[in-house]
Amino acid sequence: MKKGDWIAGGGKYMPNIGRVKEVHSDGLIDIVFYGRDGTKLGRLSPAMGGPRHFDPCCSPVGWQLIQKPEFPLHGYIWGDKLTYLDDAAQPAQQGAGE
Repeated sequence: MKKGDWIAGGGKYMPNIGRVKEVHSDGLIDIVFYGRDGTKLGRLSPAMGGPRHFDPCCSPVGWQLIQKPEFPLHGYIWGDKLTYLDDAAQPAQQGAGE
């Protein structure tokens, strides 16, 4: 992952959508979250005195690279409207054969 990449994570049906704001030397990433309509949500976790416009120092585990979404993403389930850059990493494929 690199700065500016679009990412999705948190489930195959209603994943969170974000953009990498920064990649730290330890591999952690800062994420700016976006709503299904393309509105920048900023931070989803409680700020507690920290930055309000992005979630800092998030683990990249569980996030997949996607193409920039074509907002708005209509419907109750929007995960299938995202284009994953690595087909093997698509959430629908996770856990296959288990």
